[in-house]
Amino acid sequence: MSKITIYHNPKCSNSRGALELLRETDAEVEVIEYLKSPLDVATIAQLLDWYSGEPIDLVRLKEPEAAQYGVSAQSNVAEIIVALAAAPVLIQRPLVIYKGQLIIARPPSVLDSILFESERS
Repeated sequence: MSKITIYHNPKCSNSRGALELLRETDAEVEVIEYLKSPLDVATIAQLLDWYSGEPIDLVRLKEPEAAQYGVSAQSNVAEIIVALAAAPVLIQRPLVIYKGQLIIARPPSVLDSILFESERS
């Protein structure tokens, strides 16, 4: 199995659940606690390149910092990237990178079909 990276917040139950699922695989798991080691603009832009959905999906819009940084459902990609770099608490969690794809593992069970699909083939 390929290497897997998780952008993790240990205080989040979904993030803890996803990490537990990942550790059940035979993959090498890299854990990045993004609140302790904030992501820079280039890293966030790369994450968005790996994501097949809408960039706003990566933003926790209900956090007070969203209003503080002017992020809304109408924000453009540049505004989203700047806000996520400035306020890591806005980053949706957990984020998982697997085979060049970004997955928002909320709920963690979304990982089941992705991670264990190749084992069943």
